Amino acid sequence: MALAAEHVVAEWMFRKGFMTVRGARLGNTELDLLGVRPKNGGVEGWHVEVQVSFRPVDHLGPKLKEKEKSAISQDLSQPDAKRAVITSRAEKFVEKKFTSENVNKLRDSCWPGIEWRRLFVHGRLVAHQLELEVVQRHVETISFEDVLDHLLKRDPKEERVSASATDIAEIVAFYEERVRSTPTAAKPV
Repeated sequence: MALAAEHVVAEWMFRKGFMTVRGARLGNTELDLLGVRPKNGGVEGWHVEVQVSFRPVDHLGPKLKEKEKSAISQDLSQPDAKRAVITSRAEKFVEKKFTSENVNKLRDSCWPGIEWRRLFVHGRLVAHQLELEVVQRHVETISFEDVLDHLLKRDPKEERVSASATDIAEIVAFYEERVRSTPTAAKPV
């Protein structure tokens, strides 16, 4: 799913006039998408991370340690411990994906001197809504559904249109329309 979602997001950026690079690396640091486009006589840069999960099974951040698993699985009598672990892990995720020294070096090595807009594209995020709230404190977020909606729109002003991500978006729209228009089958007696 990750590569397909990144491909769709790259198409969305392309339609917005960006030249994109996927998977830029420096050591263990990898960025999903970097994009640049001309703007007001200069260059605008976007750093986009994509995490689209429709059946989330884990929290953002590195693998949970036993102590964190225990705090997250606490019953409702310990909400502060759970909240603290989720908040800490989401902030570590933001640092790893958007603000660490290696991320800054990597972005600057691709295009020095650009003020990077940071975006996080998400599906049904992961295990807890609080994670998205924490991420939104640091970076802009956009739902994958909004990206698909944009791809389905046929704007004649858009000069750049390629086919593959549009095909994916149209398949999703076709299936969604078919599900809505198909009458519920009668159950056998």
